[in-house]
Amino acid sequence: MPKAAVCVHINALRTSLTNLTHIRVTATTASQLTTDLGNIQSHLTAIKGQNLGAFSHQADVLTAELNKIRADSAKLSSSPTTAATALTKDLATLKTKAGPMIVEMKKVCHVTKP
Repeated sequence: MPKAAVCVHINALRTSLTNLTHIRVTATTASQLTTDLGNIQSHLTAIKGQNLGAFSHQADVLTAELNKIRADSAKLSSSPTTAATALTKDLATLKTKAGPMIVEMKKVCHVTKP
């Protein structure tokens, strides 16, 4: 895949990841959460197997975090209180990991803007 195409996916991934780290778990944010998770998964799938330097490992970590978030969000209808608590914790964990991931994404595509 050409570098320009990789960067399109990386930049979209970074945007969705940033959105996800700012979301609070509520009934009204469920659709946004689902959209961001879908976008992140789609872009991770598109760049899978590409040489992304240090971000290659972080992409695997991100995939694992997304799988946990997806599993907990699936429980929202059957156990809303427990699932919301788990999702809040999942998102807090993701937020702590997102900063370094975003830095590495910027390095992959040589983004110099904040």
